[in-house]
Amino acid sequence: MKNSERQSNSEPEFQPEIRRARIGKLTIYEISDAELNTLE
Repeated sequence: MKNSERQSNSEPEFQPEIRRARIGKLTIYEISDAELNTLE
């Protein structure tokens, strides 16, 4: 991992906004690409 990547990931500026919808018994979550990259 590069130092620049480590610095950007260690800053606690990220606050996820997760949108949720229910269809029948399924719960569907929608997140942005940036949020997904952070979770991975």
